[in-house]
Amino acid sequence: MISLRKITFENFGECISLEVREDQKNFVARNLYSLAEAYIALTNGSVPMPFAIYNDETMVGFIMISY
Repeated sequence: MISLRKITFENFGECISLEVREDQKNFVARNLYSLAEAYIALTNGSVPMPFAIYNDETMVGFIMISY
């Protein structure tokens, strides 16, 4: 089952290790960069919401929204 989970100290390393295929690298930033952007957004009054995407217990992706 697909689920979204918070990025935590326990899954942070796995999250920043995820990579997209070579032909997709021009479309999205690396997860580490996106998490750094989340911190900057938070310190500037926005509300970032980064999540790991899981297929059962396997992390398969990353998504972030901010408002």
